[in-house]
Amino acid sequence: MADEGSAFVGKTRVFPCPNCREIISTAMSHCRYCGVAVDPDKAQAAAAIQDKVGQACSDANYVKIMARALPVLYLIGWIPLLGVASWGFLFLLVAVPVMLIRWWRKYNAIQTGDPDYEQAKTSTIVALVIWSAMVVVWLGVSIVAYYFFASFD
Repeated sequence: MADEGSAFVGKTRVFPCPNCREIISTAMSHCRYCGVAVDPDKAQAAAAIQDKVGQACSDANYVKIMARALPVLYLIGWIPLLGVASWGFLFLLVAVPVMLIRWWRKYNAIQTGDPDYEQAKTSTIVALVIWSAMVVVWLGVSIVAYYFFASFD
């Protein structure tokens, strides 16, 4: 299996300088901020990690947005003639945990000190909390509604 970064060998990418942590290009022979020499092979490896961190941040943000849409769709689903939002709610009720599991399996092992990566981890936890709260609300309201309407029979 080919290395994920091998498709980018020879292309200019960015990575944090090993000395000053400023973001620099893999095409540079020296850091423009601190002047330290840049090893091209290590630069490509660091750029591959930086690319993966960027994708992890993007995916975590996407999942958090999906989770934040859950309560909105749930509430809109109670408005007459807009009940179609309930289908979106049910879709996200399944999609959010799938995306969370995917995120943790794919990105949990990244070894980096990037604060954006730590924020991405926090975003996934926030998404999990929102999803869990919405499952409790949805089940609770469904049970109460079932017993309320069952009492009319």
